[in-house]
Amino acid sequence: MDYIDLSCNLMKLYGVCIMSYMVSLFKYNIKNGIKFIHTNERQALLPESDFHFHEFNEMFFLIKGNMGFFVEDSTYDLSTGDLIIINGSEKHKAIFYKDTETEVISVHFDPADSYFMINSLNNLLHCFVDRNKGERNKMSLNKEQLAYAKKLLYRIEKFYNEVSFSSEVLRFTSFIELLVYVNELYINIPYHLEEGNIPDIIRNILNYIDNNLDSDLSLEVLGKNFFINRFYLSRTFKKSLGINLWEYIIIKRVLNARELLSEGSGIMEACQKSGFNDYSNFIRMFKKYLKITPMNYAKKTYDESLISERVEEFQKFCRYHMIDTGKSRLPDLVVKDILWFPESPAEGDQITLKAVVENTGRGFTPAGVIIGVGFHVKKTNDLGAEALRECWSDNHTLPLAPGKSAVLAANGGIMNIATWTAEAGDYYIFARVNDVCRMR
Repeated sequence: MDYIDLSCNLMKLYGVCIMSYMVSLFKYNIKNGIKFIHTNERQALLPESDFHFHEFNEMFFLIKGNMGFFVEDSTYDLSTGDLIIINGSEKHKAIFYKDTETEVISVHFDPADSYFMINSLNNLLHCFVDRNKGERNKMSLNKEQLAYAKKLLYRIEKFYNEVSFSSEVLRFTSFIELLVYVNELYINIPYHLEEGNIPDIIRNILNYIDNNLDSDLSLEVLGKNFFINRFYLSRTFKKSLGINLWEYIIIKRVLNARELLSEGSGIMEACQKSGFNDYSNFIRMFKKYLKITPMNYAKKTYDESLISERVEEFQKFCRYHMIDTGKSRLPDLVVKDILWFPESPAEGDQITLKAVVENTGRGFTPAGVIIGVGFHVKKTNDLGAEALRECWSDNHTLPLAPGKSAVLAANGGIMNIATWTAEAGDYYIFARVNDVCRMR
């Protein structure tokens, strides 16, 4: 599609009102509303390499290389062709791997700009606003999709660097076409949970740390216990969580000491049970992260509102680094809702049952382990009554993060029939998650 065809198609798509609107719109330079960065030098993005948020929406294209990306409580592994979308309220952080060549194109734009007041254009904010924070941020483009996205991006870049009335028009139409394309990708690319991409070995080490805070947790000991090179462990841990192993352990020990002090333990006892072998180091680390000494915390000789604010700041820090603030990291699955399709069935329709399953625990479900749901259709609400139909879902093996949910559809049943044939009358549907105790 050439530039003239693009402009014509946009006129057809959004109506002639857009032209009169653009006349007044282009009285100022649209370049001011779009920030375009194309770089293979990580220094160009270093000011944003720590957790931050901004008032703009962002499309972050990884043109070449591998890196990590955190958005809210989610962590994403990126490779060539991956796209991250971020709205202005989502805290995020890019992780550039050492000695890895990367090429990035980042496009920022202000969703409050006046041209989004046009209803048709406002719809192009869908992929940024119609989702939960920290969810569905990543899209993986195939070769053809990436090639087309690059074509649009290079066109924007060309007109971004030119200064003329026509370049502004073409920059704007190219930018709108990019937004249309990104929304099409968002709608059509299957969504897979990414929060569970922490390697199994790191997940096992996290659980071990939680249950052995009062033990020796040095790199040497952990490497020996898990048969992993300590240098590789250190690099993989930092890559996975965005924080080094030593600091993670310190934070977990401070959290544990804080909880012990809240329960009435003495300062020395809290120090020893939390794994601090050096009392002065314990005092220093506790004050570093909570901005108060253990003695003052234990005696409650502080402003309650002030310490609550400090604790909340600390907990936010922990959430950003995916650090659980409790003692246990076990998952706990519950069925939050039951769905059926079609929603208004007629007699004889084949009904597909689905369950919304939420992890209300503090740990991920294990990678590769089936999250199973059993469905039972009964004539009464008696749990012990015989089921008229039994079916199940047993094909979901992705990790489910704490606080996250997944919709699981029946894919199997008695005699390999996964649906229920609707009959006249009133019926009760029951769903039970972890139906054959696959997880302990």
